[in-house]
Amino acid sequence: MFHWQALKGADEVILAESILDALTLYQAGFRNVSAIYGVHGLTTDHAELLRRFRVRRVLLYLDNDDAGSEATAELAERFQTLGMATADIRVAGAKDPNALFMALGRDAAIDAIRNRIKGLRELKFEPTPPLSEKTAPKSADGPTVTREEGGGFNVAFSDRTYRVRGLTGKGLERLKVNLSVRQGTQGYLETIDLYVDRARTRFVDRVAQELGCEGGLVAREVGELVTELDRLRLHLADDPERASGAVEISDHDREEALELLRAPDLIERVVSDFGKIGFVGEETALTIGYLGTISRLLDDPLALLIVSRSGAGKSTLQDALCDFVPEESLARYTRITGQALFYKGENSLRNKVLSIAEDGGAEAAAYSIRNLQSAQVLKIAATRTDPTTGKLKTEEYEVKGPVSIMLTTTAPEALDYETRNRFVQLGIDESREQTRRILARQRESHTLPGILQREESAAIRRKHQNAQRLLRPLKVVNPFAPYLAYPDERLQMRREQGKYLALIRTVALLHQHQREIKRVERDGCVVEYVEVVPNDIALANRLARAVLGRSLDELAQPTRLLLKLLAEMTRVRAHRRFTRQDIREATGWGDHPIRTHLAHLQTLEYVVLVSGRNGQRMIYELLFDGDPDEDQRYLSGIADIEDVLARRAADDKASSR
Repeated sequence: MFHWQALKGADEVILAESILDALTLYQAGFRNVSAIYGVHGLTTDHAELLRRFRVRRVLLYLDNDDAGSEATAELAERFQTLGMATADIRVAGAKDPNALFMALGRDAAIDAIRNRIKGLRELKFEPTPPLSEKTAPKSADGPTVTREEGGGFNVAFSDRTYRVRGLTGKGLERLKVNLSVRQGTQGYLETIDLYVDRARTRFVDRVAQELGCEGGLVAREVGELVTELDRLRLHLADDPERASGAVEISDHDREEALELLRAPDLIERVVSDFGKIGFVGEETALTIGYLGTISRLLDDPLALLIVSRSGAGKSTLQDALCDFVPEESLARYTRITGQALFYKGENSLRNKVLSIAEDGGAEAAAYSIRNLQSAQVLKIAATRTDPTTGKLKTEEYEVKGPVSIMLTTTAPEALDYETRNRFVQLGIDESREQTRRILARQRESHTLPGILQREESAAIRRKHQNAQRLLRPLKVVNPFAPYLAYPDERLQMRREQGKYLALIRTVALLHQHQREIKRVERDGCVVEYVEVVPNDIALANRLARAVLGRSLDELAQPTRLLLKLLAEMTRVRAHRRFTRQDIREATGWGDHPIRTHLAHLQTLEYVVLVSGRNGQRMIYELLFDGDPDEDQRYLSGIADIEDVLARRAADDKASSR
């Protein structure tokens, strides 16, 4: 795009018909100017950059001829569908800007253009409303657009109907779709990138040949079709719910996904399928992690922090969880800069999983991650220069959740305390038995059954992604909530109980296709919801006792494991002093994780350095003389489901008297 910098930081931009005209305006002092490439030369790059830089008003200066007038009207309509006001700033008396300057001279031409802009009142407009589930209004002379269940679109002209599948709000640099044309009982089907001129021309010729119709008429219809699809996909890019609906699910795949969602042993089947794609063990971590990704559909989703030593498999666990999330619901990054999240699209993270490879890649963005996790919204006020006045002005940006965040780390003190305690911390099984299972699976993957299983993995991933596409962000009502209990001896419990309640609601939400979806209306507002059942609480209790207590532990799981190994080592050796070499020999750990987690134990005064310094043998002493398994008792105050049911039954009995 010519002079794309004009769009950056500009509320208003001038678009000329050619680069020569744009250069003429630029030389005259109109710096916020760019160009299209002829009357039909507005590309997807133009549209995407205008949206990305949040341009609000487009001033069109095309040629003063019939083609320019027609193009100005068409472009005005198109920009309004993008949510931008438009104005025609052509000056009468000259064909184009260059001719105007040649005829009037520099100063007079500048005054004429400025007076034209000044004389135009600010246009009032409403962005094009979202496409309804069934049908969109038909324009005076345009096609009728209807939406198919499952995400496809039908674009109907007088004689022919074009069925479009595979349209998404991602990858705006191309328009590759599955396109079927019907004319009476005849039809033609092809997968085509409609932005490629050669492919589009070939498609028109084949349709005209197969259906026996006029090629020129088909070409005009395809041109209007591209305009409609551009409009639709920009709405899809802005709204993740419609974007996910745009993914086509065949009848067979839908039934397969529904069969999974309706299975009585749904959770067990999810864990089993993780095993089929190559993941071994870690049933609790997989279950919590999977539910964490589903919780993106709640108003207050869970956030996941996977903690382990290097090489234990934290990235493998993260990859496995992401494999089951639909592509359109996953935002995956290696690193995020400090301001990156603030400037994403308003709805670009809504109901998505934000996955970041390592905590080191998120350190600069810790503040935005913490606020996004707590409030599920980010707001920033930033200054930028008004191109017309040269003065600074304040712009507000907002990024909305809900979003479920997933990070991995090897550091016991990952991120900072305020950020870290907002996450559910998942540990990795670092036992020798788990190592044996992983090594056995690696060897098995080289056998014929292992190769066949890898080939089946794509189908398993597709099934789970489709299943998640069929889950709706319903409200969840917990009728047992007044009878639940949670430990209350720490101030931190005010935040921790929220994770527990969200876990229960996520289990219920996952089972929505096995429950009655209820509706309630109040003051014209309709709310659809599912209810929690006792089995949801029983599962959440089991998972909470295994995982949520780690948030209350001042030691990360690998550090707690080292403490347990030190306690056992000193008990066997019958004295409490040791060196790092003693730890390596007794545990098989490498030097780097020993240094990392031993330093954390020193900071918290579980261990003290008795003697030595760098360059000399260091001798440590274990000061801790408590129970190294104390972390397993942190959530002993959770009410068992039997007690919950008994208390509710007692209340029901009392109220019935």
